[in-house]
Amino acid sequence: MHSFISIVAIFFASFALSAPAPQIGYINTVINETLPMEQKPTIGGGTAASYQGSLDDSQGQTFYLTVRAKDPRYDGHNVQLMPGSPASLAVVDLASPALLLTLSNGSLATVTLSDFNDPYLLGDIGGLRNVSSNATQAAQSFIFRNETSTTSTVFKQSSRGWYLLGGGHTPTYVLHQNVPSGWINGFIMCEMDNGQYFQTFYYEYTGLIPNYGDNCEFVALETTVAPYV
Repeated sequence: MHSFISIVAIFFASFALSAPAPQIGYINTVINETLPMEQKPTIGGGTAASYQGSLDDSQGQTFYLTVRAKDPRYDGHNVQLMPGSPASLAVVDLASPALLLTLSNGSLATVTLSDFNDPYLLGDIGGLRNVSSNATQAAQSFIFRNETSTTSTVFKQSSRGWYLLGGGHTPTYVLHQNVPSGWINGFIMCEMDNGQYFQTFYYEYTGLIPNYGDNCEFVALETTVAPYV
C-alpha cells in the first residue's frame, strides 16, 4: 500500500489561497444548493436548466462515477477502488476495479454483481478521512470502508449526507455532500507516486479558494441515474 505520508504532504505544502475561480474541466466547481438560481453551475459544457433536482436515494439503481476534468489521463475514466486496510481509496489507476455504487438515504454503498448480474452489497460505505483542515477549508481522502466501533468520528459523520445534484431533462448528476450554507464543496484529483495513480480527495472551503498545488485539479464526479417520480 502506498505511503499515506505522501498524501498528507501535498496538502500541508500547498494550502495557499488564490483569487481565480476554480475550473473543473467542463464544470464550474461553485455548485452549492444554497446559491441563488442566477448563479447557475455550468455542467457538461452547458448551462444547467432553470431548475435543479437532487437525489439522496437511487432507489436500488447501481451506478459508476465518471471523472470530468481537463487532464486527459483521467478525464472520462470511471473512479476505481484501490484495496486497502482498513480503508480503500477512490482512485484512477491501471489495475483497480471500477467502483460500483448505490445510494440509499444519503449513504454510498459499494456493490458487486453476481454471476447472474444481480447486484449485492459488499458492506463498505463511502466517507472521508481527514488530511488537513482549518476554520475556512478542509481536504480529505475519499475512502470506502466498513463502519465499526473503532471507525473515526470524521468518517462516521461524513458517510451520511451524500446526494446527486442534477437538473433539466437529462439523467446526469454530480456527486456532492451536504455542507453548511456559505461553504463550497467538491472533489480534486491529485497525481500520486509520479503518476502511478491519481487519488480522489474531497474539499470544502468558505471565502477564498484554496490552491492545492500543481499536481491537483478540481474535478467533478458525474453519473447517470434514471430519474424516478
